[in-house]
Amino acid sequence: MMDGPFSDEEQDAPLASGARTLQFLLALRAQGVSDLPVLRAMERISREPFAPARYGDLSRTDISIPLPCGQMMTPPTVVASFLVSLGVEPGHRVLEIGTGSGYVSALLSVMGAKVVSIERFQSLALATHERLSVLRIGNVDLQHGDGLNATRLLGRFDRVLLNGVVDVVPEHLLQRLTPTGRLVGALKVEGLSRKIVIDRVGDNAVDHSLGGPVRLTALSAGVAETL
Repeated sequence: MMDGPFSDEEQDAPLASGARTLQFLLALRAQGVSDLPVLRAMERISREPFAPARYGDLSRTDISIPLPCGQMMTPPTVVASFLVSLGVEPGHRVLEIGTGSGYVSALLSVMGAKVVSIERFQSLALATHERLSVLRIGNVDLQHGDGLNATRLLGRFDRVLLNGVVDVVPEHLLQRLTPTGRLVGALKVEGLSRKIVIDRVGDNAVDHSLGGPVRLTALSAGVAETL
């Protein structure tokens, strides 16, 4: 049995889906997640369909889960923390860099966002597109491309989410924010990966704050040549 706040479900007999979901949500609340829109989204969207089948029993545990192409599903508490900081409201246009499994895209969608999500690995993008279609998740424009250098996107975004760690936040992403927009991601600072929240204040100024350490993989520029 794995250690951690979500490990009770690893007991002998599997819990019913509703009971497992309730346990998952209670564990999130015990870790300090109290934002109702985020909790409701995580209640509606199970993490299990987004995890590789062999890791399905770990989908409600607070750990990273391996994905193809050397990528990882972010632990639920980190996902929740980022979504709370993002402050998504219905109708917001959200740019997501690093689609991965599509789990965060689905959460953003049920929270009422209009999502443009960019994934650099073609195989991940194709698999995620099929998954979102099967699950009937709408309002997600999934693109295969280089999210960190996505200079040809049309329009501005109310929110930008970086699903990974960067050494420097690309300036052009900040320019994509509306005058009251916000970017949330992780920044490498003195060897540590820390959450960063950047708010645009009008057209020409930004305000940023650093949070605590987070467990995330690095975001890479460029479209993957293989996979």
